[in-house]
Amino acid sequence: MDFTEEEEMETSDKEQAWGREDLITLLHSIKENIPKGDMSIYTKGERTLKWDKVAFGPYSPQMCHQKWKELSKKMRKVRSLAELVTEAEVVFENPFQGQNWKIHPDFPRRPTPSNSIFSKENFKKFAKQLPEMTSPELFKLMNEKYNELPEHKKAKYIAKFQKEKEMYEKRMRKFREEYSGGKKVQRDSLKNIKGPLTPHGLWYRHERREFLLANPGAKRDCIRQSIVQKVRWSKLPDEEKLKWINRSLEQQTQYEEEDMEKHPENNGSRKAKHKPLLRKSERLLKDLADGKPDKPPSKGYNLFCKEQKANIQGEGLPNTQYLVICSQRWKKMTKSQKEAYQRRCNKLKKEYEVNMNQFLCTVTDKERILLENRKSMQTSTLAAQKGTKNKFQGEPKKPPERGHAVFYSEKMAELRAKSSHLSSRTCMTMVSPLWKKLAQKEKEHYQRIAQERAREYQVELRSWFKTLSTKEQAKYFDQNPNKLKILDNPEQRWMAKKGRTSDSEDDNIDTSSDEDDSDEDSEHMEKEKWSGCSSISSSSEEDSDME
Repeated sequence: MDFTEEEEMETSDKEQAWGREDLITLLHSIKENIPKGDMSIYTKGERTLKWDKVAFGPYSPQMCHQKWKELSKKMRKVRSLAELVTEAEVVFENPFQGQNWKIHPDFPRRPTPSNSIFSKENFKKFAKQLPEMTSPELFKLMNEKYNELPEHKKAKYIAKFQKEKEMYEKRMRKFREEYSGGKKVQRDSLKNIKGPLTPHGLWYRHERREFLLANPGAKRDCIRQSIVQKVRWSKLPDEEKLKWINRSLEQQTQYEEEDMEKHPENNGSRKAKHKPLLRKSERLLKDLADGKPDKPPSKGYNLFCKEQKANIQGEGLPNTQYLVICSQRWKKMTKSQKEAYQRRCNKLKKEYEVNMNQFLCTVTDKERILLENRKSMQTSTLAAQKGTKNKFQGEPKKPPERGHAVFYSEKMAELRAKSSHLSSRTCMTMVSPLWKKLAQKEKEHYQRIAQERAREYQVELRSWFKTLSTKEQAKYFDQNPNKLKILDNPEQRWMAKKGRTSDSEDDNIDTSSDEDDSDEDSEHMEKEKWSGCSSISSSSEEDSDME
């Protein structure tokens, strides 16, 4: 609906004063009369809109149309009429809260820093002298030039900045008085964090609160500079750090208990999504305070490296070459010297087991729960990193599938019985040629043994699987979808569709025993067990990595 210029002039003369409620009513009326699904441009929408239906109260169609023109002049119009009206509604109902009104139009402009004032005044001069340089390069150069200025020349720009700063503070006070309804919100990065906080996080939150109580109007940068969190945390005495470490561990226990109450169906098997709560230095400090015995190195070579570390640092050699130097020195040692280190390592392990058992007898039930939680969390994190699966109680162990694996298992056991100090790498070197020298009939004999053990394993697995509950069976299939080949359970075949991956226990012999070895190493409470050539590969890889 179009109007002539004369009609619009008449309405403007007779126009009444529009109040806020009238403007909101006008916008609602326009929105209701826009045809549904109309996505035409706003100019066409204005022409086709039935303004006689928009009119309300004392306002005629011409007056409504004229008022809308005045409002729309101040708005971005690269949108449909419906979108423009929706934004206008948001503006009038909730001023400066819409998605396109994030900054208040009357908000004072911040003062220009002194180096920026220098750059602004000298930009044309530098651009004329150095036309080949881009704007970012020029600004970088001018910033360097400003830093090189003597103090008496910098004073001019600093004075200008201070003057602007005073004006800015006055305008801000006036702005706050005029718009006092708006809430001033200070962001807190430590607020609403899911999960327990680290000891350092708890300490920093405490320091931050104390500082804000003493200085309520402090800015965020001032808070960080005053606390100097990392430096002060590192200089805290051990007793003070222990206080925050204990609080953090208590918070972790409480969080896990609440998580169990909210999600009882997980039965404690929920994967940890958070990083380790304690750093290595904090964990060692906690163990030392609890009287927990130090864990000895797992192998003789590791013990040698630990003893050599102090010597290498005393010689002034770089830390990056630490393992290289240790490896070179280890290779130069005689066989008897290496065996002596391994014997010492075995002795330390036995002493550690005794001391650890004594330590567990002295701790309270609450401390024991904390230790178990830490232990289970470390084990689950290690399992998640290595891609291992959760073990089920009573699950039969998968035997080697190949004949050579059976042969290696037997020969390795014989060598270990005779010489327990030998490394897996040495044993592997001794056993490997023996398999190659075997006749074909003997190799077939070992293959038949592997097949017979595989059949026995299938029978044991089926019997064990029947003892599981429905939930446990579903969980087992979810983790081991390829076991359906053995169990042959068509009713639950759909369970294997979620996250179907290649079963490392079926495809690769090494993984099955490698998981056992990794679990034993992480516990440090049982002796190494060598079953299957997989354990040979696992330990061989560990030695090769260290050497």
